[in-house]
Amino acid sequence: MQPGRLVAYTTLAGATVLPAVPAIAGVSGGGGVVSKYIWAGVVMSEDPAIQGNLAYRHRPGFHAGVWASSLTKAASDNNQLNLTIGYNGTRGSLGWDIGFLYHRFTGSGATDNDANAPRAYGRLSYESLTVIAKPALDDASWVAQGDIYISIGLTQSLPGGFTASARAGFYRFAGDAVLDDGTVVTPKEQKLAFRDADLALSRGLGTTGLDVSIHYTIGGELRDGEGLGNHLWAGLSWSLN
Repeated sequence: MQPGRLVAYTTLAGATVLPAVPAIAGVSGGGGVVSKYIWAGVVMSEDPAIQGNLAYRHRPGFHAGVWASSLTKAASDNNQLNLTIGYNGTRGSLGWDIGFLYHRFTGSGATDNDANAPRAYGRLSYESLTVIAKPALDDASWVAQGDIYISIGLTQSLPGGFTASARAGFYRFAGDAVLDDGTVVTPKEQKLAFRDADLALSRGLGTTGLDVSIHYTIGGELRDGEGLGNHLWAGLSWSLN
């Protein structure tokens, strides 16, 4: 299993889109579907994936939430949950967010349990620029303790209600990916590597609360130097604000 983002485009395609509901105190959420689920350059599902998120925010900045996605149909009992707790704030155009993230895979197979992993994260944003760092706090089948994933992204509003975004991700590898029994899943063959990039164009659909997006993901390399492919995919999302 591999890490990634996805939350601006948590979407529901091929599924019934839920009607908008007024946000209740401090609670927000949404859902959607993506035609293909790509996580930090790795294909988690070639099939359409249903995704959703629910978050609670309490001033001055504490927040907690869960993001979920279905995975490949070949393992229908396995889903991905990202559990987050953090604290954020702003000063002028500068925004920041720090916290902890736990990746949980619900499948009953040994490889699913081996993929569960905790990470810390820090995010800085200034106007249209966002930088995120996610250091791993423990070993798992896809990550080694001390690995750091760094993502740099830009967004730009365009005429006609469109938004363009570009994001690139890089890994600093600390060591081999090792299981609890000492098995080396993926050996470290390089210290730094380009991992993935995502180019996206999105647009809201009037007052429906829906957003459509199309993405082109460029794959980089895993820690052992194995190359990742490029993918074109689309999403439809709905948000509760």
